[in-house]
Amino acid sequence: MKKWWRIVLTLGTLILGVGFAQQVAHAEGVGYTVSSILPDNQDDKKVTYFALRVKPNQKQKLAIVISNTSKEKKSYQVGVNQAITNSNGVIDYSKQKPERDSSLKVGIKDIFGDQTQKVTIPGKSKKKVYVTYKMPPQKIEGMILGGIYVKQLTSDEAGKKGGVSIKNAFAYVIGVRLRESDVNVAPDMKLLSVKPGQFNQFNQVEAKLQNPRPGIMSKLKVKAKVTKQGDSKVILNNEKSSLAMAPNSHFNYAIPWGGQAIKSGYLYFDVGCLRPRWLPLALYQGF
Repeated sequence: MKKWWRIVLTLGTLILGVGFAQQVAHAEGVGYTVSSILPDNQDDKKVTYFALRVKPNQKQKLAIVISNTSKEKKSYQVGVNQAITNSNGVIDYSKQKPERDSSLKVGIKDIFGDQTQKVTIPGKSKKKVYVTYKMPPQKIEGMILGGIYVKQLTSDEAGKKGGVSIKNAFAYVIGVRLRESDVNVAPDMKLLSVKPGQFNQFNQVEAKLQNPRPGIMSKLKVKAKVTKQGDSKVILNNEKSSLAMAPNSHFNYAIPWGGQAIKSGYLYFDVGCLRPRWLPLALYQGF
């Protein structure tokens, strides 16, 4: 006989501004800084990332400055990455080729293309680096979100026979937010699937949550509890707060199951999303 479990997730969200990236990115002892040169169409003078008002078919070159503060010549990799939501519920700009969400109509790679470049700078010197975007002819809703990702490269001669292997040392991001109007698009929440999974050999249940709208979700709080169907006794409790979701993105919200095997049966997810009222979602999933 299959066992029924009831898993209740409660989600609360507050829609706030983009709280990422800095105009000048640096850290003590790293040996370099990255700064942006903000253009005239910067629509928010209070923030220190590229927050740009754009138009259909607009083409624009953006400039950053990499300053090598060390005494030695250094190499850096520069690229433009799509904003995604990682498995920790954090907006992430580090993935060069992330899985594209099904709701994403126009992404950062669609307008910037692949502009990954290697930049070498002598010690105690600086260099301007440019990336160019071209907006699509059709009007976009909400925002396109990504980041200019800069990482220092180090050569490891022993890593490859007869060649040089490159490994990541330090990385920084300067955010890029493009929009065509002041209208903020309210994010939404969808529960797409539920499946068993593992992390470090420990079992967990993974709920695939999606923000299908071109707006940011931040200050997201999730509460989860697991009970047997028809039984009020709580088997598992799980709570996470201060999560965020990028526009048109998804991630797997994990509920740790411990060392015990997850028996086949059905999971019932009952999800509430505050935006600003509670939006109930439910999904039966068998495995």
